[in-house]
Amino acid sequence: MKISTLINYMTSIPQNSFSRFQNGEIQVYSGEPIRGNLYLNNNPALNYYIYKPDQIELCFVLNQNSIISYERFVFNATEDLDRISEVGKEYYISQDIVLYFKNLFEYKGLKEEIE
Repeated sequence: MKISTLINYMTSIPQNSFSRFQNGEIQVYSGEPIRGNLYLNNNPALNYYIYKPDQIELCFVLNQNSIISYERFVFNATEDLDRISEVGKEYYISQDIVLYFKNLFEYKGLKEEIE
């Protein structure tokens, strides 16, 4: 599954709203850029920013607390979703994030949208 699926899903959520699935909740703020948070098990997991339609920037939570790192990782739409856990391997939560999104997209029946 590609990052494009993640970007398309995040941009489809209405601004100033929440999207809930299993143990997670995606929050979307209003305005530009498109940005928000992912909470897993009622705890912060990441902040996301979409400045361009073919890229997403992620900041992961540090260790097992609720502080989000200032380090931003940029992912292109053509990259595989598993790249998130590879790049963010120093952040314990990155594998949980990828698993959450894979389960969500499978449940929603979302397909890759890359040529």
